[in-house]
Amino acid sequence: MSRWLKLLLVVTAVLALLTVGASAKIIVIDNMDDVTPWSGSGTVSLETENIKEGTGAIKCEDSGLLQIQRNFEEPLDLSAYEDDGVISVWVYVDNIDTFDVRDNQFEFTSSGTCDVEESGINISNEYFEEGWNHLLFTMADFSSYDADWSRINFIRAYKFVTGPNYWIWDDLRIGLESDFGMGKVKVTSNAKLIESFDDANAFNVDTEYAIEGTGCATATGTAPIIIERKYDTPMDLSVLKENGYVYVWIYVEDAAALQKGDGQFELTSSGTSDQNELSWVLHDVVEFKDGWNELLLEVDPNTECDLSAVNYLRLYLFSDTENTIKLDRLMVGTGPDFGLKPPAPPETEPPVTEAPAEDTPDEQAPSADETTASSGETEAEPGSSNAVIIVIVAAVIIVVIVVIIIAVTRKKKSDQQE
Repeated sequence: MSRWLKLLLVVTAVLALLTVGASAKIIVIDNMDDVTPWSGSGTVSLETENIKEGTGAIKCEDSGLLQIQRNFEEPLDLSAYEDDGVISVWVYVDNIDTFDVRDNQFEFTSSGTCDVEESGINISNEYFEEGWNHLLFTMADFSSYDADWSRINFIRAYKFVTGPNYWIWDDLRIGLESDFGMGKVKVTSNAKLIESFDDANAFNVDTEYAIEGTGCATATGTAPIIIERKYDTPMDLSVLKENGYVYVWIYVEDAAALQKGDGQFELTSSGTSDQNELSWVLHDVVEFKDGWNELLLEVDPNTECDLSAVNYLRLYLFSDTENTIKLDRLMVGTGPDFGLKPPAPPETEPPVTEAPAEDTPDEQAPSADETTASSGETEAEPGSSNAVIIVIVAAVIIVVIVVIIIAVTRKKKSDQQE
């Protein structure tokens, strides 16, 4: 195979991988509004009141084993998520005190049954508390990884109990880490959430793609696309005055269509834009990709915004074609609140020392006759000796290389004559 053909194949493979990664979106594996394809142990039924999404959820009641499972007539191709996917599901638990300390699994298989071609997660007791639990599993959480993710056709979840109990499962999805607000920034409990974008009276709210809470703000348009809010009660964000950071998630449906010029996220204390403003030109701080983008924005300590009385926010972007943007999980804090080391203290200048006193006439430098070497016999510096040694070693190495080359050449000629 020629070198150029190999290069072409490599480039093609890379482009294919990039295409798969870019095309990955959240997939609803099962919204669990229909109990028909589900079975299990004990009593499996459709729950229509205590649910998290849609019109129903899958409920299982038993005193020995809580188990639900289903087959898919048409296998699911989830291969786009095989490396960095996240499984999201809501599970309601009635009583954690009856949970047994045994093997408990959440399984995906490509064999149409359990325990064959299986990728499984150990769902231990510490995952749960009584009530609703939002479980997020990365691919690193799997304890086995033998399923073919291009044709998943069976799912099962089971947990052993020692007495009467029930659990309810709802809204099973798969997506990328960023789709579920799992970013690279180490957000600590000291960071403060100041806007969850759940209020439908303040924003156009999307309840399907929320990073946090029950919704996110959304807007669709071209030039510009705007999400904004004026607050009747100002927010005290004085924490941002020293080593401050703003943390936010921004969703872009088609990042390639965004114009690279203007486009900002703003906080102001004037109740409107462009006055007493703290702002960031977004294309200077992030290269947007399709889907959710995590941003950690450093605050300018010289901002004209009164950080103790912030009462307006705005996000705007320009797009060449109709596009959709979303905004969610706005938080504030200092560097350490987001996993950053505190700034190093400024370096202090060393104390000024007095200059050495000049020689007095009684302390004249020694004469030429008193020096260890005469003017015609100056003492060689150590660096000069080292330089001579280096030159000699280099010359020897060059000679050895030349000898080896000559020997190899002669041997080739001798072999050809034979």
